[in-house]
Parts: sequence; C-alpha cells; structure tokens
Amino acid sequence: NGNIQWQKAYGNDGAYEVEIQSTVAGSDGAYLLIGRESADMGAFVAMNGWVAKVDADGNPVWQRRLQNQGQTLLISGVQASDSAYVVVGVDHTQGLMVTLDATTGLPLSGKLYPSLFSITSVIRSPDDSGLVVLGNSSSGAWLAKLDSAGEIVWQKTYARIAAGVGGRSVLA
Repeated sequence: NGNIQWQKAYGNDGAYEVEIQSTVAGSDGAYLLIGRESADMGAFVAMNGWVAKVDADGNPVWQRRLQNQGQTLLISGVQASDSAYVVVGVDHTQGLMVTLDATTGLPLSGKLYPSLFSITSVIRSPDDSGLVVLGNSSSGAWLAKLDSAGEIVWQKTYARIAAGVGGRSVLA
C-alpha cells in the first residue's frame, strides 16, 4: 500500500555526514546499508567507506568505517553466504572489494584492483560460490567473474562508446 513502516537516520555523528548508495536484504531479515561518510576539512573533503547492518525494524546492529588510502566510497554489495557480505567500490583510484563478517561487520579480507577506477556492482554467480562484478577501467566497462578469494577467473572489457560512459549495474 506504500505506507511507511519505519524510517531512521544513520551514521551522522556531527563531524561526518553519511550518504547511502545502496542496500542489500539479508537472509536473516536484516539490511546492509552501503555508502560513504564525508566531512569538510576546509582544504579537502575526507571520505570513508561506510557500511551498516540494521535489523528488520531498522535498528542498528553494527556499523563500520572502511578506509585505505583516504578517499573510499562503497557503492554496492551482496550477501555472499550466511556468514559474510561482500561490498565493492573505489579506494582512491582503484577498484575495491571487502568481505565482512555478517555477524560482527569485521573485515575478513580485502582486495584492491589497481587497473580499475571502480567496482560498481556485484552479484553472486548463479553457478557456484564466486561473484560477478562490474566496474570501470580506462578502456571502458569491465565485467569479471571472481572466485571466492576475489581472484579473477575471467574478465572482459567493453570499449567506451562516449566519454564518461561506463558500467554501473549487473543483474542476476
């Protein structure tokens, strides 16, 4: 019927402002909120990846700030198993993938992809435990199959047809 069941504000602690890029529904009824937090530091804007898990009523379970080289943005994610989420995005000028424990939110592993500007979308591979990711490189949109450790099984680059045009979403 379109009626609001609940609404909440997340992450704003006074210094940092949170911008949510995407959400993932978990198998336990919870939701993963994925994005960034930023703060104006005068001469520059500090930006960290931000991810939070909330329960079915929107109450925070955990939240994490992820930062590597100073300008991190998380864009998308997927529940890879009952015990882990995978979030993707960009760290400085590199594609980024981080696996998080579903219960605690603690990082289990992370991987940078230096040849990519960003990873914009991730889904579970329908045929096994791997992932299919979409990103952007200097050559155009980048599509790849990754194994469970984040290693590239296969990859394909699709040439840009116009300036600024690249990949944004991959659907199952």
